[in-house]
Amino acid sequence: MNHCMGLRVLVTFVVALLLAGGALGVLGCASTDELSGNAADLIRTRFPAHAAEVLGTGTDDPPIPTEAGFALGFPGPNGTWQRIRARLPRDGSEWLELEGSGGFSIRVREVGATGSGEVVDGAVSYRRAGGASFWRAAAGGVEEWLLMGTDADTARAPAREAEVTWQIEGATPRQRDEAVELVDDEGRARLRVTAPRAFGREDQPIGVRLEARGEVIALKVEPTEGPVLVDPLWLLLDGMSMARESHAAALLADGRVLVTGGHDAIGQLLASAELYDPLTGTWTSTGEMTTERQAHTATLLGDGRVLVVAGDRYGFTEQSAELFDPVIGAWTPAGTLSVGRRWHTATLLGNGRVLVVGGERNGGIEATAELYDPATGAWTSTGAMSRARVLHTATLLVDGRVLVAGGYGDSGIDGTAELYDPVTGTFTVTGSLTVMRYAHTTTRLGDGRVLVAGGKSINHDEASAELYDPVTGVWTATDALSVARSYHTATLLGDGRLLAAGGQSSEGSVEVYDPLLGTWSLAPAMNFSRDAHTATRLPNGGILIVGDVDLPMVEVYVPSAPNPWTPTGTPSIRRAYHTATLLGDGRVLVAGGWSNQGYEQSAELYDPVAKLWTLMGTPSIARAYHTATLLGDGRVLVAGGWSNQGYEQSAELFEPATGVWSSTGTLNVARYGHTATLLGGGHVLVAGGWSGHGHEQSAELYDPATGVWSPTGTLSVARAAHTATSLGGGRVLVAGGWSGHGHEQSAELYDPATGVWSPTGTLSVARATHTATSLGGGRVLVAGGWSLSDHEKSAELYDPVMGAWTLTGSLNVARADHTAALLVDGRVLVAGGVGAGGALASAAIYDPVTALWSPEGTLFNGRYQHTATPLNDGTVLVTGGDSNTGVVASAELHGGYPLGAPCAPGLACLSGFCVNGVCCDAACTGPCTACTAAMKGSGADGHCGPIRAGTDPKDACPSDNTPCGDTGLCDGAGACQKRPQGTPCGGTSCAPPNHVQSLQCDGLGTCASALQSCGAYLCASGACRSFCATDPQCSDDAHCMPNGTCLPDKPLGATCILPKECASQACLAGVCALDADDDGIPDALDNCPLVPNTSQVDNDGDGLGDACDPDDDNDGILDAADNCPLVPNPDQADINGDGIGDACDCNNPPKPDGFACDDGNGCTLTDTCQNGVCVGRDPFICTQPDPLACRFAICEPATGSCAHLIKIEGSPCPEGECIAGGCFTGQVPGTSPTGSGGDSSGVGGNAEGGASSTTTSGSTGTGGAPPSNDLRGDASSHLHGNGCAVTSSANGDPSGGMTPWLLAGIAGLAARRRRTSRQAPKLTPRQHRTTTIHAARPRGTASPL
Repeated sequence: MNHCMGLRVLVTFVVALLLAGGALGVLGCASTDELSGNAADLIRTRFPAHAAEVLGTGTDDPPIPTEAGFALGFPGPNGTWQRIRARLPRDGSEWLELEGSGGFSIRVREVGATGSGEVVDGAVSYRRAGGASFWRAAAGGVEEWLLMGTDADTARAPAREAEVTWQIEGATPRQRDEAVELVDDEGRARLRVTAPRAFGREDQPIGVRLEARGEVIALKVEPTEGPVLVDPLWLLLDGMSMARESHAAALLADGRVLVTGGHDAIGQLLASAELYDPLTGTWTSTGEMTTERQAHTATLLGDGRVLVVAGDRYGFTEQSAELFDPVIGAWTPAGTLSVGRRWHTATLLGNGRVLVVGGERNGGIEATAELYDPATGAWTSTGAMSRARVLHTATLLVDGRVLVAGGYGDSGIDGTAELYDPVTGTFTVTGSLTVMRYAHTTTRLGDGRVLVAGGKSINHDEASAELYDPVTGVWTATDALSVARSYHTATLLGDGRLLAAGGQSSEGSVEVYDPLLGTWSLAPAMNFSRDAHTATRLPNGGILIVGDVDLPMVEVYVPSAPNPWTPTGTPSIRRAYHTATLLGDGRVLVAGGWSNQGYEQSAELYDPVAKLWTLMGTPSIARAYHTATLLGDGRVLVAGGWSNQGYEQSAELFEPATGVWSSTGTLNVARYGHTATLLGGGHVLVAGGWSGHGHEQSAELYDPATGVWSPTGTLSVARAAHTATSLGGGRVLVAGGWSGHGHEQSAELYDPATGVWSPTGTLSVARATHTATSLGGGRVLVAGGWSLSDHEKSAELYDPVMGAWTLTGSLNVARADHTAALLVDGRVLVAGGVGAGGALASAAIYDPVTALWSPEGTLFNGRYQHTATPLNDGTVLVTGGDSNTGVVASAELHGGYPLGAPCAPGLACLSGFCVNGVCCDAACTGPCTACTAAMKGSGADGHCGPIRAGTDPKDACPSDNTPCGDTGLCDGAGACQKRPQGTPCGGTSCAPPNHVQSLQCDGLGTCASALQSCGAYLCASGACRSFCATDPQCSDDAHCMPNGTCLPDKPLGATCILPKECASQACLAGVCALDADDDGIPDALDNCPLVPNTSQVDNDGDGLGDACDPDDDNDGILDAADNCPLVPNPDQADINGDGIGDACDCNNPPKPDGFACDDGNGCTLTDTCQNGVCVGRDPFICTQPDPLACRFAICEPATGSCAHLIKIEGSPCPEGECIAGGCFTGQVPGTSPTGSGGDSSGVGGNAEGGASSTTTSGSTGTGGAPPSNDLRGDASSHLHGNGCAVTSSANGDPSGGMTPWLLAGIAGLAARRRRTSRQAPKLTPRQHRTTTIHAARPRGTASPL
């Protein structure tokens, strides 16, 4: 027991010492223990505000371990490095290497660094004397954080200046202000070293400076106590001098790019301009603009100068314009626009002038347009648009007109489009976009159509795209972008495709639109996510991308375009004018032809699997210009041609099984340049050609069974170098060629049943050595050839049903002696041929759907009189041919199976990617991407796309249990799904005026604060209302409908029933209108627009109503002093002195009955003397405005104007009961009564009881007593239903008996209709207008005017 007590005392004593030591350490008495700890932990505790910057994360651009150490930096498109890259050593004492663009490289060794490098979160750390260094990739370069002064000796020593040095190899340090630049051998500054930040105790900034000392850079830190954190930056100097956005960029005539204005990271506007040289990859500053500006335009003029127009200057629109001359690098003023504007468009017209359209001005949006003439330097106004718009687009069409589309206008997002004609200077409306949008892009495609992509629509970024046809003026939807985006760029590539890059919501993604396919495909992403940037296509095909205040660097994006052509072995013998035949086993037989040594007697086989060529047997005759036909039994018939003996009459057979050639029957006519066509019965038809007689008109048939040739019908025209195409039903179409008359334009059909030829239409163009390809449906495409105008570019289609020829899209290059091959997807590949410059290497594809041609890469060798053979794997084999330098020995393959075609080993895909069993447009390696419609859940096979949200067919997404983390399914955008954006992860509250503040998942895995608009409803109890009972439950610019729905107030001109539906609070004749005096007469028709006078009485007919006319009888005496205001009496005679002038006094002097007078009641329209008394008749009847029976109108005697009153609360109406002027059902819309029943007197039912909410009769079952029909007030007169009563006065006033308490009650209830805090509508109407009782001028009082 005593031993235990002693042990307990000892333990307590030791623990006390340990605790005391810890406490002393906290107080600074044990710093040596702290400073010997982990450097990363020290940063987290001493410099917590900078820990994330210093250490990063393991997923935020992490270091890449290598055999030699570590690598830092960002890869660019296609594996290129667009920024600085760092190769860090394994040991800190060794040299590290920094690589920049253009092969620039330097070596750096930090003196004092030692030990093995260690990856800490997202940084590489080395120990050094008195601390550690942390290297990270940074925007524009590499960032090194230095932790200094952490060792015990330093901590105890007096504070003194600290120093760190780096040795440099491969460049010379040069002092530049507070920075040090590293200069290459050519004197160009390639890297800049800065130390912008340093922190000491309690995160206080301390002073540092950099010094260039020969081959060393030194960093000096001012004396301080305790650890110090310093931030040296190694920045690549191929970026701009400063970050900017909302700038403008223009490609100069010499290939450089001018970037102007914008604003920097702190919102400072810029007047600076910089030039980018793509040859050197460097930037240089050029003269500053005359004023800073952003949101402007920059347009290259025909003379090489750049016109910069308008823009924003600290919130005010700029009217000035200026010109940049790249020859002298100077800016000069260029006049003043008629109005300042920003976010406008500027378009260079065909006549050299610049059209500036729309934009935002101070206080509004512009519909105007103006022209700048570079010749005179003057601005002139031109026709205005039909609508004001900003953030729209303007596109120059092929015919010189300008298409203006979309944007944001006075009424919000705009979906209209209009055309500007520079000849007439006017705009005309054209078809509207299928989707309203702004901040989109428009690009004129090569075929003249205009592609609109992305932009902002209502509350979201758009993924949709559409095409405008200038011929029809119609927009049609096309394939949607893979990623929704706005404020992006669209760049037309050299091949006619369009590259869309960046933008809001895009995360830096890039995709390419193919106008021929009408589809988008994803491309490698940019290095950084950007929006509101610029993208300029450089002469070398790269795209210069600039912009984003957080990214001072630029990117040169190189679009990836896989070459569809690849070499495939080398034939044993070079040859042209030969034949190539696909055999039944998939091999290709190439026979005869012409080589550089003469006519060829050889033949060889190509094996597409092994990609090998093998000589195969020896034909009996050396020949060229012959034909080769695959027979039904697998043998190949070779016939005719030209040999060393001249025209060749022989024919022979090749047997693939044995590789043996054997002779067969002899042609009846020796010929070459003829055609041979396999007929349905197995016979071979040979037609035309050249013979010893010239152009041959004869035709003959070969019978494989007997080996005998027999004559058949004679062609109607002798011809050679023509084409023969097998049609459906066994007929053969022969077209064009050379005849005795030259190029032949005729065509004819051979009928094997009758052996007769018959003419069929006439080609649009006479041609020879062209190609003819059978398309689906029996149509035939004829393309190119020799014509009267030399090489032919045209193409035409033959319709066998109509027997007619029609022109179709022309080839991209005129050519003859080319080849045409039908691809497996129905398109036609044309390759090579001879053109104006000789042998062509270009290829093109014809799409029968669009009737257009598109370039299809370049052959490795230009060639003509070659062969092209479609193979079983979908590729096309091109062999031999002639060229400018002689016969070609090579062969090459084109592509393979198209996108979406089934693929497997041995079946080539055109794209090179076989994914999920189909040919795909990309490698499609993402966890939630696939290439088949079945796996994606939508779309088409062959296009890599995201897997449908909520599925995971690849089992690639593990789930976690965090509130906003992975769900275990795909997100529909190609990635594993986080908890959806908007998923609650905390409580909610209301944020005025109509928002919900809540904690929600951001869709990226984080629980974040979110502000959600309730739209037309208000927020209550932390949630948006979903129904309303009264107007105050709706937003300021909305009103409550009887069905419990909040709807936005309507603009002027909209149809309406109730005044509260209108933003102007006036519903007149079923239309929202302005009614300033609230008398029910629209201002445009009101003869007293500011004084209520519903009756519009105008006694003197001067166009000014009596209510506002100071002299109603126009007798020169103002009404205020006139004793007969309505009867002219300039003498003001009043015999009896009763204040009523003689002219209108019925009694004195006496007036006959019917004499005009004034009874003082503005609601009677006819006042006459009757028996000496003025009697009013024809009372003015007010139109009852409320079909829902909770409002009524009465005429006010004092003004003659109608006042709209509401019924007493609780009065019955067709839909329930009147509340605040509306008919309310008494329950939440869409729900059923839930209260318990009561007896016939209403006792026993609870507050929610009741029968159907839409009936006015009492309940007969559960729910309460029938409603009372008792009237409130005098029952002698009822207006517009139950609950409203008035008493008629003796003089006919329909409101004279209304009791004061009823008036006060109505006014009080009416005042509660709308909250007094409601913001005034844009039209600034008076509030509470439907219940205001007007205080207009009584008859006989002074006019307010």
